[in-house]
Amino acid sequence: MFGTLVLLFCRPFRLSGFRPGKLIRVFLLVMGAAVCYGVMMEFVQDRWIPNRSFETGDIMADAGGSLLGWFISLKRWGRGKKIGPDRNRDRNQN
Repeated sequence: MFGTLVLLFCRPFRLSGFRPGKLIRVFLLVMGAAVCYGVMMEFVQDRWIPNRSFETGDIMADAGGSLLGWFISLKRWGRGKKIGPDRNRDRNQN
């Protein structure tokens, strides 16, 4: 679930045309935010939801999913059709 969260949040940044160095930093920020969200949800479960507890295994699973989503977003959306600044290059203009 957290891998999908990271993938979906990283996709618009990939399509926006950021340069690669900045793109990696943005992806790391998205992944870090997803991990923080997972940790916060564990605290919420422990404090306010009956019959739920804080589990470090869940945090590790959330972090692993976020890392996997980050890695896939770097590899998968790295190969796209190049579109120039006018967003119309190499397209049929009919």
